[in-house]
Amino acid sequence: MLGLSILYVLLWGSVVYGIVLKIYLEKSRGKFTGKERLDGKVVLITGATQGIGVEVARDLIRRGCRLWIACRDLKRGQEVAQDLGGDCKLLRMDLCSLTSVRRAARHLIEKEPRLDILINNAAVIPARTNIFTEDGFEATYQTNYLSVVYLTLLLFEILRKSPSARVVNVSSNLHHVGFLGCISEDATREHSWFESPLQMYSNSKFALNMVTKELAKLFQPENIHVNTVHPGATKTKITLQGTTSMALFFHFVYHLFGKSPEEAAQAITYVAVSKDLEGVTGKYFVDCGVGWDNWRVNDPDRRRKLFEDTCRLLDLPSP
Repeated sequence: MLGLSILYVLLWGSVVYGIVLKIYLEKSRGKFTGKERLDGKVVLITGATQGIGVEVARDLIRRGCRLWIACRDLKRGQEVAQDLGGDCKLLRMDLCSLTSVRRAARHLIEKEPRLDILINNAAVIPARTNIFTEDGFEATYQTNYLSVVYLTLLLFEILRKSPSARVVNVSSNLHHVGFLGCISEDATREHSWFESPLQMYSNSKFALNMVTKELAKLFQPENIHVNTVHPGATKTKITLQGTTSMALFFHFVYHLFGKSPEEAAQAITYVAVSKDLEGVTGKYFVDCGVGWDNWRVNDPDRRRKLFEDTCRLLDLPSP
């Protein structure tokens, strides 16, 4: 009888704690309510056919920009563009193909005299590791990191034509548990069974945070500002792409305590458009404020080596 009473108390205590925690998290989340307009500005966003990306795109369209949505599935892209309305255009791009990224970048450069905002939002948590692309790279690394760097560098020439361009790389707080050896090996080798899809995702985001600081330094003379942002734990389908017990655990927690896509989108929009961030570069943002970055990201020699190795992998000259 005593055992049942203790179990009853623990059960209800957990429920009450969960409710209080959920209320606290909802009240403490950063919100962006700025009314900044984007009339006459050109924006490119990846990963905007579902989840957080759709809500970011919706907000940007309301602000009056010309929005390019880079997507692999044009049919789905057309559905989203029709729903969004406004000046919305589609750009065919598959981040698992460097050829596709290169063609998309070339097309945009031909169509637009400048690019004011680039939002690298697309990312994957695969169902399993050791899925390799046509370029010979592990798909998680290519989608979440290599193609992001490739696209950003290819678009440099029209980013620099904007009076004050912004590049927003969407990252994750999971970069804190990311590890990285030599990118040329990590992105091309087969990974052992204990390297889970979630760990690969974390590693790719760690690399992204590192290279963002290097790009920020490189682009600053051209008045191009590059930052990363963690939109927050969010109720989206990406957490279901992994099938490990850890991925399923995160899916449960995110859907219980996480933000809605609309709430998470505010964090990205804030970094992309807020007038308070004019001239700010090389920072990591969380909940509409500067966040705590992984201390290993602040090693300049390691960052530079990662950037140079990445450029070699992508067959690009290292600036």
